[in-house]
Amino acid sequence: MLVNMNEILMPAKKGGYGVGFFNAVNIEMARAVIETAEEMDSPVRFCCHICRLSG
Repeated sequence: MLVNMNEILMPAKKGGYGVGFFNAVNIEMARAVIETAEEMDSPVRFCCHICRLSG
């Protein structure tokens, strides 16, 4: 789900926890980041380069 950064970072600041940021260099890594965040019910930020994921 895409959300505004304030929706992720403000609760983290108030709750005293960090939000991970991951650089996904391939589709497998992107899926792993998303699946793990969903399993942990935890917010996550990640970056991916479309040209790397497509080929």
